[in-house]
Amino acid sequence: MARAHTRSSKLFSDDGLYGIAEAYGTPAVGVKEQVLSLKPWLVGKDPLEIDKLYVTMGEAPPSSAARARMARRTTLMRAVSGVEMALWDLAGKILGAPTTTLLGGKFRDKVRVYDHSGRPIRLIKAACKAWADKVKAHPSGFTA
Repeated sequence: MARAHTRSSKLFSDDGLYGIAEAYGTPAVGVKEQVLSLKPWLVGKDPLEIDKLYVTMGEAPPSSAARARMARRTTLMRAVSGVEMALWDLAGKILGAPTTTLLGGKFRDKVRVYDHSGRPIRLIKAACKAWADKVKAHPSGFTA
């Protein structure tokens, strides 16, 4: 059975600042290749034009080699999402503001975090309850 992995994205600007994020997918090597294949859509562009970059990443590939790497659209979207998060992180550093401010401001003091790993067979109530109890008892702090 394949395992899901995350691949860290580190996006550098010309002045040495960088934004970081993670792209999720299986296999992680495929996600890494997709992240790297997005480079032509980013180099020389304004990192603060996040929406424009997001919409155009992967569009009209500049070469047939890039076109071949774009074959798996699901992996591509995971890679684009990781790059977008890195762009937001970079924008916060460039502008000297927290990303939460750039995205409209903080409106919560805490966020409930869900564990989705090792899911049981969902149709068996007892298995679901046992899994939920195990997750809630774990010291990581997941409550759901």
